[in-house]
Amino acid sequence: MEIFKCGDKYCGRIAWLKEPYYPADDDQGMAGRVVVDRQNPNPDLRTRPLIGLQIMEGLTYNAKNVWERGTIYNPENGKVYRCRMTLSDPDRLEVRGFIGIPLLGGTSVWTR
Repeated sequence: MEIFKCGDKYCGRIAWLKEPYYPADDDQGMAGRVVVDRQNPNPDLRTRPLIGLQIMEGLTYNAKNVWERGTIYNPENGKVYRCRMTLSDPDRLEVRGFIGIPLLGGTSVWTR
């Protein structure tokens, strides 16, 4: 992931994928092709590549290494969630996606 400033907020995009191409046994017949946003609810967006795709937006720096009040898109299921990020140490970013309140969600740890 690449986190960057967009206006007075912060955004994030997918910078690389461990497996940027679909495997030979892909169940949708896309073997060897670039991984795309095929779970997007909008059919017009399902062919856009995941690499370079902006999935986070609107995050505001609060204080104490916390960014909140943003959204994150999950390309695995095509859904958008509210988002909060916490930099717990210089190489560890905790990203929480949730519905409604932070209690109702999940956290991913991203390591530099």
